[in-house]
Amino acid sequence: TQTQRRALRRQVEEQREAAARLAGELEAARRIQMGTLPRAAAAFPGESRFDLHAMLEPAREVGGDLYDFFFLDADHLFFMIGDVSGKGLPGSLFMAISKALYKSTALRRHGQVAVMMREANAEISRDNTEDLFVTVLAGILDARTGELEYCSAGHEPPLLLPRGARALLPLAEGGGPPLCWVDGFPYVPATRRLEPGDTLCLFTDGITEAAGPDGQFY
Repeated sequence: TQTQRRALRRQVEEQREAAARLAGELEAARRIQMGTLPRAAAAFPGESRFDLHAMLEPAREVGGDLYDFFFLDADHLFFMIGDVSGKGLPGSLFMAISKALYKSTALRRHGQVAVMMREANAEISRDNTEDLFVTVLAGILDARTGELEYCSAGHEPPLLLPRGARALLPLAEGGGPPLCWVDGFPYVPATRRLEPGDTLCLFTDGITEAAGPDGQFY
């Protein structure tokens, strides 16, 4: 009996050590993942033509949501938001790959958001051995004129909150299926001119699928 108890204690201790190591590795993965995301507060110092705010809170240690934003030149702001189909570590790895490949594509193209989407679809699909997919909404804003060109790959349409008392407007034109879903799909762009004081709200299904304690969607 004593031998069995000692063996059981050793087994419990080994399980605790393994759990602690895994928790530490997941926390490190979370820090690395969150560190790849740009910080809106420090991204555009001295910029007065627009305000940009971003927030991501994974449901677990790591997740599959992503966003990015940067200037293509002095006047054109590129931004994107996305959601990977996988969860946990697989989703976080595919998230990092998708974000890096899409940014590389955007920096090479410098315009035509639908062309970016087509090329990113090909790049991200190339080594996708797990058959994951990612929804993406990408846009280019001309900070001088307010002209917005955007394209959705299966992502939730953004919401335009106009200045004043005008009605809330979902921007659902153009687009196509998620990336890694259909090879060579001809994504279609859409345009909209933003007026001074307008707000564009982008989000993932972490918002639309959020539920209360009773399981009902908010």
